[in-house]
Amino acid sequence: MQCKDFDSFLALPFSLQMARILMFLSDGLGIIGLIVSTMCLECLKTGEQNNKKKLALLGGILLLISGITALIPVSWIAYDTVQEFWDETVPEIVPRWEFGEAMFMCWFGSFFLIFGGSLLFCSMPSSKAQPSIKYLDENIPIALYQPTSVQSRCPDLVI
Repeated sequence: MQCKDFDSFLALPFSLQMARILMFLSDGLGIIGLIVSTMCLECLKTGEQNNKKKLALLGGILLLISGITALIPVSWIAYDTVQEFWDETVPEIVPRWEFGEAMFMCWFGSFFLIFGGSLLFCSMPSSKAQPSIKYLDENIPIALYQPTSVQSRCPDLVI
């Protein structure tokens, strides 16, 4: 089989142009998200804890967007491949495209980017201050220990 060379990026079909642009965008966002996410590691002393939370949030968002922008072109090309495979107007002697290993690798990579970005995005604790709870015993908070008044225990007793 002879491969057709394209002289220019503009000579590619529209779907391949968009797929190439989105894959480059996905790669760039993934690298930036990885770098930003490593800046919020516990072992690095880069600043305040609040800044690390913001960096982790930004890194998670970048990884999520990277996974989505990698998933879109691969699914688009897969859809085009299936449509051309079952096209009745194409003669039988014309070779048809099939799914390759790269397409499955990109689907798995996209899902792992989305999963990792969502874990990083959701793992940050809220910034609300936790109320201090006083304990009666080491396992019983005072809020659970509410002694009842004498009047509520004996309603017939008049004080």
